[in-house]
Amino acid sequence: MRITKFLAAAALALSFTAANAQEAEENENGFSVNTDFVSSYAWRGGFCGHASIQPQIQYTAGGFTCGTWASHTLTSDEYTELDWYAYYGVAGFTFGFSEYCWTGADGFQYFGPYGENHYLEGTISYTLENVPLSFSVNTMLAGANKKYNDKGEEKQAMSTYISLGYAPSLSNGLDLSLECGFAIEPKDYAMYASKGGFQCVNLAANLSRSFSIKDVASLTLQAGVYCNPKGFEGHGEVGAMAGVGISF
Repeated sequence: MRITKFLAAAALALSFTAANAQEAEENENGFSVNTDFVSSYAWRGGFCGHASIQPQIQYTAGGFTCGTWASHTLTSDEYTELDWYAYYGVAGFTFGFSEYCWTGADGFQYFGPYGENHYLEGTISYTLENVPLSFSVNTMLAGANKKYNDKGEEKQAMSTYISLGYAPSLSNGLDLSLECGFAIEPKDYAMYASKGGFQCVNLAANLSRSFSIKDVASLTLQAGVYCNPKGFEGHGEVGAMAGVGISF
């Protein structure tokens, strides 16, 4: 999922199209508004939809950041997602929660049963002070991320995504974002890969450049590739994307 540069560096929690971009309002107090148009949308190594529009509203006050982000395809393969997030950063650490709802087998049902249509995730991340390296652990705590134990009882699967990120600013004005993601999941439930266990599920690279528009807005161009070596349907998954975003 796309995020601002602040969240990309701190948590890499919404991985690629920011990536998590994904931008112009870095650690500034107050409200910011951003909209991206992307050729495709992938999240943590998994393809979600083709050409999409992705609006975002965010509020920042000191180390606290909260907001909402959405994605909706512009093609016939309709995919919709609506997320909320809240983070607090201090001394290089970021602690927070994200609440996801996306299209399922019965379409987008935001007001359906919470345990069937939503996912609540907790995030802890750390970003080095002098090196653009970050590490994050993201675990699904509640909602539709379910498994069944040996007694047939429904329990939380607690699927966990671990991210290692490197996001330097290049001398020519380009911003590079590299990510390596790993999943830890029950063997009988896999959210990120074709089977459970511990495995690498995301290798991603994103290149972007931002341009100021008369000090009123920021225009960002981006392109990237991703690979899930343990993708679904028994084989790896590879994809690419390009996009343009505008921030106020």
